Amino acid sequence: MKRRKLIKIIKIRKNDRGFNCIMECLYCKKRFKIRKSYYDLGIDKGKYCSVKCLGKDRLRKIDKIEIKCLNCGKKFMSRNAFYERNVKFCSRKCISEYKSDIIECLNCGKIFKSKKSNKSKYCCKKCKWNYQKISFLGKNNHRYGKSSVHGKGEWYIRKDKTKVWMRSSYEIAFAKWLDKKKLTWEYELKRFYLKDRTYVPDFWIEEWKSWIEIKGWFHKRHQETVRQFREYNPNENLLVLTKPLLEAMKVL
Repeated sequence: MKRRKLIKIIKIRKNDRGFNCIMECLYCKKRFKIRKSYYDLGIDKGKYCSVKCLGKDRLRKIDKIEIKCLNCGKKFMSRNAFYERNVKFCSRKCISEYKSDIIECLNCGKIFKSKKSNKSKYCCKKCKWNYQKISFLGKNNHRYGKSSVHGKGEWYIRKDKTKVWMRSSYEIAFAKWLDKKKLTWEYELKRFYLKDRTYVPDFWIEEWKSWIEIKGWFHKRHQETVRQFREYNPNENLLVLTKPLLEAMKVL
């Protein structure tokens, strides 16, 4: 077996572990130490100070060819080895621009760039939430015209021994209060169609000719529902009983 042709040894020093050779790197001309045993074996450790220098020196010997960037059209020089790996862009910026589309946000109309693989339609998460919030309002909502499912419900047995499923403990307490007062009532009797929602009042009291809504906490969304009900049904009387009013009536 023929030994590889190596560079000359500059100096040999002896230490406790054996002989060390001082060599000169073929690429950067930097001097470095190597064991004489490595030199005798004829491996590449005797030619270069590091793997980085080894790679650069091998790359330097490869011929360059001219390539045209697919994005900006700029011509640049590249090695044959890189060209075999499908190098078609002059920079990373050109790669990102080539692989992205110009899209108009569905919510705010802002023009932005996004990767083709993402298939995004919104410039940010806020726009996505706002658009979906608007698109699911009214008849587009899958819960439109249906009763809400919330709270810890419980069956209430009326005086005529019929069962009524009620959605909250406040409603059950108010039904007991109505039975004590011997008032005629119905639970969720009618559904009203408003501007962008439907609404079912909790109770209808025949003697009062009024609709009753039981609310422990009167949130803004509930206030908007009541406002729309009174706007679209001016002839109907609606009373909203919150926790303080129920306590004053000695319902709770």
